[in-house]
Amino acid sequence: MIDIEDESPAHIASSFLFVASERTSLIFVYDAADPLNPIFKQALPAAMAPEGVLAIPSRKLLVVASQMRG
Repeated sequence: MIDIEDESPAHIASSFLFVASERTSLIFVYDAADPLNPIFKQALPAAMAPEGVLAIPSRKLLVVASQMRG
């Protein structure tokens, strides 16, 4: 099961959607040029249990916040 924590749309040369999955510690990237038919592009590794994502298109940057478990 994939536990979706957060998502962040961004326009960086094209429209993208970044989706954080807490259980898999991945960020899924979708081409969202057609919002009704997003296309999966890639999965990016993230730190343990990503909780939030924020796209900053003006800097071509994606910020990911993860929770710490101790």
